[in-house]
Amino acid sequence: MVDTNAELNREFHDAHAQGYNNQHASGIELLTEEIRSRVDWIGLPPSDKIRMLDYACGTGLISVALAPYVTETVGIDISPNMVEEYNKRAETDKIPMRAHAGNLVSDEEEPVVFSSPDFFAFDLVTIGLGFHHFSDPTLAAQRMAARLRCGGKLLIIDNVSDDNGFSHESAEKLFRDAGVATDFEFSVIDRELRIGRGPAAWKQKVFIARGTKTEL
Repeated sequence: MVDTNAELNREFHDAHAQGYNNQHASGIELLTEEIRSRVDWIGLPPSDKIRMLDYACGTGLISVALAPYVTETVGIDISPNMVEEYNKRAETDKIPMRAHAGNLVSDEEEPVVFSSPDFFAFDLVTIGLGFHHFSDPTLAAQRMAARLRCGGKLLIIDNVSDDNGFSHESAEKLFRDAGVATDFEFSVIDRELRIGRGPAAWKQKVFIARGTKTEL
């Protein structure tokens, strides 16, 4: 069955990929600062090799923000054009990250290459401003948790909202239902995120939440 919501998201982000970083420059800068200020709070493992999956990676906001702290990043996004922009950034800035077009949150994960061991056992899985787009957030959280190693972290950034985002309680339930609620914390960013530019721009309160997977 075709996920109409996913197709609409693919079309929208394909159409806006090329100018995305410029259109959202202030929001990207704010989130980069907030993510890097919370590196200790995120709790990356003390290891020489840290693997991260950045799902709904877009042009690479979270991947770039955490690049100094991880050794390998895999991005996945439903929009091929966003993936193209992501990989251009990786090549230009010589960052060890690579994105692929695909969908892990549909009834059937696609493409089948994502069933390879290379796409599992991550130390950290991140989703930045993607969950409020998903038709089934609970399934999405479970699919992300399945990609983590035991002891790995799930990190979600999304809207603080009752109708187009999540509250502390609903976010915690997502983590709990996915089996990644150990050490769960929910941190609301003090500054509002500016989305877009010009008269059409708006401000949105966002949160960062993280939890740990303790069982396979």
